[in-house]
Amino acid sequence: MSDLVAVPSLHEFFKQMLVEVIHHQKLELAEVTEFYLVNLLADFAESENLFAQDEGGRKDHEPLALLYYRALQEDRERKIKTLRRLGDVSLYKAGFFSSALRDTTVGADYYIQMGGSAYAQVAQLARPGAFAGMYRELHDKFRALVEVLEEKRSLAPGPDRRGRDRPQVGVAQLVLSQLQEHLEAIYGLNHAERVQQFLIDEKLARALGATGRAPEELLVHEAGQELWLGLYLSPELHERIETLGTTVETWLEGHLNAYCQLAEGVSHFLYLTYAALQGRTLSLLELETQAEVDKFAICLLQGWDRADRWGNEIHRRLFSTVSYNQALSEQERQRYEEANRVSGAYCRRLISLAAMHRMDRFLSELRFSYRLGAEAKLRYFAHTG
Repeated sequence: MSDLVAVPSLHEFFKQMLVEVIHHQKLELAEVTEFYLVNLLADFAESENLFAQDEGGRKDHEPLALLYYRALQEDRERKIKTLRRLGDVSLYKAGFFSSALRDTTVGADYYIQMGGSAYAQVAQLARPGAFAGMYRELHDKFRALVEVLEEKRSLAPGPDRRGRDRPQVGVAQLVLSQLQEHLEAIYGLNHAERVQQFLIDEKLARALGATGRAPEELLVHEAGQELWLGLYLSPELHERIETLGTTVETWLEGHLNAYCQLAEGVSHFLYLTYAALQGRTLSLLELETQAEVDKFAICLLQGWDRADRWGNEIHRRLFSTVSYNQALSEQERQRYEEANRVSGAYCRRLISLAAMHRMDRFLSELRFSYRLGAEAKLRYFAHTG
């Protein structure tokens, strides 16, 4: 006769395991935070709770940037719920899927940044009390909690769990990844290629024809049916990125120019690859004009709760108080000036949509114009001011 073995409930199982790992890691957590984590683990043990379901009924990962933009247009209670899910999903994936993420260029750092930021915003929105403190603790100890979930997942001897066995990811790669995911969420895109995989050094950039006049250059080389791309960032821009870190607010408050230089590189990369997949060629004017719109849209969304005032401020800084590189040829200068004029007219209309806080119309408008080609796009931009 077989022995009967008592199996604890799922919650009890996760509680025992979590307490064991927290003790081993010497991490102090409030009781309410432990309770929250146990419930999170038990909830995501059911895969349907972790993955989103699309219109066709298929389950897939929901882009973090899409969750973030959804939260921007919601009222307080719904915003808390969406941001909390963003934090929960980020924490779970960064911890339990760390091995898979380690094989990617960015790794878990993107999830850590997005998830920690989401919990911080929930702490600000929540009513004062124990739960607000809990979300602050989840934000403050996010990386340590990822390491807890990593150890809980394996519970096996191995390399040090404090992250020293993981390759370090540069801040530039992380910011570029964030920008790509945000632009893909805005335009409803899903590229297999990631821009940070196309970063090149100065020697290769020179070989591919870099001018050295700009801190960011996307270099393109066609070889038969193949398109070769390389994104070059100057050492000065790299140094500034490493100093500023990944918090968007830091960039927008005092370093908008550097942030827009990175956004422009990602914009060029996405639009070139999008056009290549569509089998059509691009003019330099179309490429630059779309980049101006992309920079404006991604900056405006960061201040969605004050879109009217913030939109006008960003519009002034991007389209009115501009200067051009003195080394540009007359033809190049005229192209940049025309791109500024056309995109500036279009972005003025976007401010009116944002002022109504209609995220659905705002994104629908951007996605429609993105898919217009060549002259049709430029005419549409110029006549919507």
